[in-house]
Amino acid sequence: MSIQTLTKTIRHLPPRDRLRLFDRLRPTLEDYLLAKIAVDRFKKNQGKKHISWEELKP
Repeated sequence: MSIQTLTKTIRHLPPRDRLRLFDRLRPTLEDYLLAKIAVDRFKKNQGKKHISWEELKP
């Protein structure tokens, strides 16, 4: 399932069902998003041998 299809499906859910879905998915989504941000920042700084925590923290 693509992101667009998933987004359209979620938009058509009633508000109560959306809340229930995100309550179940929240920890997984947060972990995924944090990992994605870290990977993007590592890719951005590929030339550096060491990436400091301060660069990843924001």
